[in-house]
Amino acid sequence: MTRFPFAGRETPLSAEDLSIFAPSFARTVIFFIPGRRAHIITFIKRPEETFPDVWQEGVKMVKERKTPVFAESGATLFLPIWNEVETVIGVAVIEEVDQSALANCSVPWLLERSRLISREFCLRRLIYEDPKSGHLTGAHLRDELFFLLQGLGQGQVGSVDRFTVVLVESYAKARNAEQMLLHFARFATVLSTLLGHDQPLHYLGAGVFGLLLMKRDEEHAGRIGEVILSGLRREGFKKAHLGLRTVCAADDDLSRLTPDLVLAQAWNVLACARKKAPLAQCDHARSAEQPIPALSAPVLSSLRRLWRQENSFAVLLIRRDAEQANCPFSQQVKGLVDPAITLIPLDERDAYIFLPGADTQKAKDWALPLKQSVYERYGYTVSIGVAVFPYYDFTRSDVPLNARKALIHGSFLGPDSVVPFDGVSLNISGDRYYNHGDFVRAVREYRLGLAIDPANVNLINSLGVTYAQMGRYREAIPCFEGVLAIKPDDFMAFFNLGSAYRQAGRLDDATAALEQALIIEGRNLELLVQLGSLYLQQGRNEDAIQVLERAADLGPEKGAIYRFLGEGYYILGRNRAAMTNLTRAIRINPEDPWSLSLLGVIYALEKQGGEIALSFCQQALKFDDTRWEFWHRLGCVYLEVGSLDEAMEAARRSIGLKRDSAAAQYLLAKIQERSGQIREAVQGYKKVMRLDPGHKGARQALMYIKREKILKRGSDG
Repeated sequence: MTRFPFAGRETPLSAEDLSIFAPSFARTVIFFIPGRRAHIITFIKRPEETFPDVWQEGVKMVKERKTPVFAESGATLFLPIWNEVETVIGVAVIEEVDQSALANCSVPWLLERSRLISREFCLRRLIYEDPKSGHLTGAHLRDELFFLLQGLGQGQVGSVDRFTVVLVESYAKARNAEQMLLHFARFATVLSTLLGHDQPLHYLGAGVFGLLLMKRDEEHAGRIGEVILSGLRREGFKKAHLGLRTVCAADDDLSRLTPDLVLAQAWNVLACARKKAPLAQCDHARSAEQPIPALSAPVLSSLRRLWRQENSFAVLLIRRDAEQANCPFSQQVKGLVDPAITLIPLDERDAYIFLPGADTQKAKDWALPLKQSVYERYGYTVSIGVAVFPYYDFTRSDVPLNARKALIHGSFLGPDSVVPFDGVSLNISGDRYYNHGDFVRAVREYRLGLAIDPANVNLINSLGVTYAQMGRYREAIPCFEGVLAIKPDDFMAFFNLGSAYRQAGRLDDATAALEQALIIEGRNLELLVQLGSLYLQQGRNEDAIQVLERAADLGPEKGAIYRFLGEGYYILGRNRAAMTNLTRAIRINPEDPWSLSLLGVIYALEKQGGEIALSFCQQALKFDDTRWEFWHRLGCVYLEVGSLDEAMEAARRSIGLKRDSAAAQYLLAKIQERSGQIREAVQGYKKVMRLDPGHKGARQALMYIKREKILKRGSDG
């Protein structure tokens, strides 16, 4: 009988609970025993934990005596923590105990206090643990946020200086509540596998999970987000979104932040991610800004009046590098240029300058002395972006925005720069649109850049990557081929080309490209896994095992590696090795339906127990009943244990999902033959031969049936 999934946890408090909830439990202790700080220590020693000698002695005494103990100085109290069966499972160490508050407190009183605290731990665990998923709850996430924000605001010693809240949203296509729960359970397991099982995961409900990444800024958190999305895509999840909110001790708005506000901000950027792509992320810092700020109508109108009668001109966007409040920047610059030159202020730091009749070189020659004059007169540096007309196929109205793109380009070179608009400027602006999830505009920028600089490898590669993200693999392939024509030893170009070939169904070309990538870089984990799985797809099982074993040696442990190894060993008939690897895969990801169903088949073949084999296959179908392979494997196990009716039903379900599967049709024909339905079996074997003319099993079965008929006629005669 399946357990009721919404029941609360009733097990006693454990040492593992003390480790998971240690920060929250430590704060609870201070509410009951006044002191500067509390620590929760279990009797399970971890390599990374180091304690003062006096603590080790105090913990040892509490464990042996089962009573509260003071250190010799009297400033540190060691308090036992109990489970519900009167066993001491850990110790609360309270530093700098408030002596005045405990002056008249006896040991029995402290002992009773320790039991009260332990009971409070049990109640808090019920609040902090979700009964449906077994993960932490939103209440725990809010409490952690509260104390993290408090630590940042007060500059507490030992507190982190930054952290990132990540909301991850999953979408379940489920026919009932059980399937929905199983989907979210598998999603959570994949997340834990990608992040490491020591990363706490919070389940907030409705398919939304929360993470706290400590000491991670936007850039690092964004890279972790890419790892999550890539892993989810590899595991077959078609749709998921991430919203990120990073909080730093140096943030100007730190004092007004609350847990609810931080979570609301993460939730709002999660909504932005939904608008980008089926698998996308968005962070709070970027969501508030435009990739390339648009030009206001009044400014554009002023510039149009200036260039209306001009056949050629330059627009310069000048920016003060350092911010300074109440600085009359535009007036200062205006005082240094010829009165005939028009300057249009934008804000406290930016202004446009219009130069009639200037080309790129003349504009640069004009800008350099101005930059020097500003520094000599006012002591600060400026950067200048330059764009001109005519320039390729750009219109007059494009020029001001091109000047801004040139200024953004200059920001990568550092302050005090003068940068003309070119193909690199468009590469950078395209990257901005790409990072905001606007792939259509990113493609436009990259293509414009290539019109200026056709041999720019970065532009060609960026265009290919964007096409691949959009699922336009046939357009991505020529881009990566173009990169390799210029840089024949570019690892990422070979890797991206192989991935695009595979998605486009060109498996031989994909193999050749990935093998070239392997020659260049032989220790890339993602490459080894992809090439190994591709070898399996092509039936090159020995090659697959060799490559995947190399991936397994690299670490860290990845369930996909062992799943593919198990499949390869199974195809080669090395069932014991297959069982070992599939068991490892399930240990890492207990909700991996592929490994579960294949392990069930192998258990049946190896006579390891029919019931266990069936349970593996049935469990796989609970996680995913849309794959014909899982129904096929269940049918094989039913056939192996002699349950012909159930085997036939499973085979028909498999065929219903993939009618042109020779394996599923062959299974059905075997079951029909075993059931005495010879005519139907013959028709089934013939259908297998039409689907796969080289199918040995079907050919041999037909020959056997034909021989039996001849023998039968002979005996009847």
